[in-house]
Amino acid sequence: MGFRSNYNNGTTYWLQINGSGNLYESSKEPKDGFVAHTNQMTGQFSGYWREHPSGIVGYLNYIGIKTSTSQQGVPVQYLIIAFKDYEANENFCVSIPMFTQKGGINRYVKSFVKYFQNIDYSRPLVFNSFKRKAEDQFPPSELIIAYPGEDGKDTMIERYFKTGQNGWPSGEKYIGIGGKESTSYQAQDNFAYNKLNEYIGVFNNNIGNIRNAIASKYDIPVQSAPVTPAPQQNDPVAPQAPAQPAYQVPAQPVQQQYQAGPTQPVQPVQPAGPSYYGSVPPQVPDFPMPREVDDFPF
Repeated sequence: MGFRSNYNNGTTYWLQINGSGNLYESSKEPKDGFVAHTNQMTGQFSGYWREHPSGIVGYLNYIGIKTSTSQQGVPVQYLIIAFKDYEANENFCVSIPMFTQKGGINRYVKSFVKYFQNIDYSRPLVFNSFKRKAEDQFPPSELIIAYPGEDGKDTMIERYFKTGQNGWPSGEKYIGIGGKESTSYQAQDNFAYNKLNEYIGVFNNNIGNIRNAIASKYDIPVQSAPVTPAPQQNDPVAPQAPAQPAYQVPAQPVQQQYQAGPTQPVQPVQPAGPSYYGSVPPQVPDFPMPREVDDFPF
């Protein structure tokens, strides 16, 4: 006897992206395959990590924004991107902080927004991040989203948004305190935040039919699961003129500028369809790193 496995939901792995660009699991207690991790900035022990540098492969199964409360009692928002491998009945939930410490939109969030419109989420996907090189001044902040191929020869998905393409706003120059020229990304952040909310609605409106079609294609019974309604759209946020340099923007209050409507909590990942690509490519795809540096430093 013992704990009974919930077959419908399967096993869920909660993942984050570290400063090297690797997906990783974390644990407060030692586990098989996990190694002790020390914070490079503070030199303090911070738990146990198991890294997955080759990324994951699965069907995109959920997109949403989750609000959690930090140890300091401050609400923090995360973008949750969930994938499912239906052969192994495993869920992979990647959590990405919505905001940087300076209050701007996380560049990984922006990266996902740039890809979304060109993603065919009726197909299995490779999800990973570009890796930090020894000579890099900043941590990586661009995602890898591709279609898996044989022998690891994956096909990178083109980003719909790039600097100056399809309406993606560029940074706005302004003169700050002391006459120093600075760049504001407020308009870009507002654009990305509102697009993300739009895309969450698009995904929820389409994923049910896609799950059923995949299940039918692979002769897997369609399970009757409650339909999760699409979250309400947040009202558009008007771009704001640059008013002060980035270092004067407090980290948490700035988040309110994007919260024109209620944030929908994350919902349980529901069964979608089979994954006929159950294994992860053994090596990190060698895609060229995008050369856009639209909001460094962050």
